[in-house]
Amino acid sequence: MRRRRQSAAPPPPRWRVIANELLAKLRTRRTWVVTMFIIGTLDVILNLVNFVQMSSDELNYGLVIGPPTQELWTAMCVFTVLGTLLYIPESINTFSVLYRSSP
Repeated sequence: MRRRRQSAAPPPPRWRVIANELLAKLRTRRTWVVTMFIIGTLDVILNLVNFVQMSSDELNYGLVIGPPTQELWTAMCVFTVLGTLLYIPESINTFSVLYRSSP
């Protein structure tokens, strides 16, 4: 039997080399920690803004269903407070990645 000679793969295009170099820089722990912290902070801020807007008497007229009922307002308040309180251990866990040894 004759074996086929396998030719070497062609070099990757220049754009792929540049993309791989950029991704290698983005794969650092610090980049992901900062990204997660920013996303978490934005989530908490948007929860608070949403709660304040839904609680505002001035903005109730713009809601299609009218102002929130007392039960809905209480549920939103509990959700916002719990989300804000849980953000603290989430942030601690996010930053703890910087102090763990890599496998």
